[in-house]
Order: sequence, then C-alpha cells, then structure tokens
Amino acid sequence: KVQRTIDVVVTAGMLSPGTMLNRDNLSVQSIDVNRLRHTTFSRVEDVIGARIKHRVRAGQPVQNNMLCFVCSGDRITINVSVGGMQVKTAGIAQQDGVIGDNIRVENANTHKQIIAQIVSTDDVRIDL
Repeated sequence: KVQRTIDVVVTAGMLSPGTMLNRDNLSVQSIDVNRLRHTTFSRVEDVIGARIKHRVRAGQPVQNNMLCFVCSGDRITINVSVGGMQVKTAGIAQQDGVIGDNIRVENANTHKQIIAQIVSTDDVRIDL
C-alpha cells in the first residue's frame, strides 16, 4: 500500500475562534493527501497574522476556508492607485477574506462601499 504525503501547516494545540496565528501555535507535519479537502499551506510564514474563524483541534491542517486575514468589522487602510498617484484612506471590512480575495469595504469617511483586494492583514488595494 502506497501512501502519498505532503508537508502542511497544522495547529499545535486547540484554537478558539478569533485566535491570531503565530509560530507558537503552528507546526509543519507530513499529512496523507487523501485527508486534505481544501487549500492548505506548506509554509508557516504564509498564515502568520491570520485569525481562526471556528474552533480547531490540535493537529488539524490549516485550510484556507478556516482563516480570515481581514475579518468583517476590521479597520483597514484602503490604498487606491491611479497612474503614478496613490491615495490612502481608512476603511472598515464588510466581509472576511484571505490575501488575494476581493471583499466589500466601507470607506470610513464617506460610508460608500467598494470592492477591494486584500494585500495584507491591514491593507486592501484598488487599482483604477
């Protein structure tokens, strides 16, 4: 019987919703590919700063659908690039998302909602 494994990031202990991921509560283990259902991460650095959305048991692979790098209600910076000019303003996330996702964001000053791409745990970007 042949078993195919890959190295994935797993939780080092039980984590509650809202827990921010760091090097202390993560590790890397070889997991059977057949046990993985969603997108996983192979490097701990890729998930540091994200928060857990649901309770997670020890040793569970960290998957894309259980994280939010920007969570609904977070205060974030909206970066708008037009040509060579860049404008920054404060915003409030209206949806959960991971890096690379497009989410609804409300401008904190005008209260208008826009769609922006998550680039870090504190920033979203709009390219015009």
